[in-house]
Amino acid sequence: MLQGKRQQRNIQQGNILSKIISEGSKVELQRSSSLSQKKENSEIKTYYSLVSEVIGDNRMKITMPLEKGKIVLLPVNVRYNACFYTANGLYQGRVLIVDRYRDENVYMMVVELISDLVKFQRRQYYRLGCTMEMQYKKIEKNEKEYENHAKDNFIIDDKDFIEGTALDISGGGMRFVSRQSLNVNDSIFVVLEIQYEDEKKEYGLNARVVTSEPLTNQTGRYEHRIEYKEMSGKVRESLIKYIFDEERRQRKK
Repeated sequence: MLQGKRQQRNIQQGNILSKIISEGSKVELQRSSSLSQKKENSEIKTYYSLVSEVIGDNRMKITMPLEKGKIVLLPVNVRYNACFYTANGLYQGRVLIVDRYRDENVYMMVVELISDLVKFQRRQYYRLGCTMEMQYKKIEKNEKEYENHAKDNFIIDDKDFIEGTALDISGGGMRFVSRQSLNVNDSIFVVLEIQYEDEKKEYGLNARVVTSEPLTNQTGRYEHRIEYKEMSGKVRESLIKYIFDEERRQRKK
């Protein structure tokens, strides 16, 4: 009877995995707390990986994590708390490493989901570090906001656009620097051109300023954090796909 329930739960988990988690989904792993980790001021390490393939039931192949450019060989038969970044949001569960191996030049491991997969209620998105030129325009209170878009071409004909440099981007927001000071809650419109392999796409994004502070080591330059406003699911999905694809490309270098 107990075995039958366990098999049924595995089938349900497998269905969830194939519907939610896909190739390229980012994974964060933290080892389940041990006595030593429970000591005060003890740091719990976080390892970063990517899903390579969901292989049915409640198992998946993921890449072995990197730390300072070096492979970290996580041990077999050890449990980890896992967070999965997907196009549908952030999911959390517990996994057990059941195997590890080398596939050509890529170190892989097989993990088994040993708990229910639970969706986080708060929205979180993985941030991709970058150095990317962008442009933006502050939208005044009496000015109509632009339309969010992801297009193959977008012509900026407004001289009020200001140049900046994106430092990281995510499906929920961006961090960038410019020579203009902004105020918290300012509305801006950001135009970001992304070149990936043979594809070039420009994103136009309405956003709200979350923080804006002067850089201590660069006079006359400011660092801003923004969150997107009223972004359509299609535009957000396109941006998240680029972020996952770009991270996977960087890891292969």
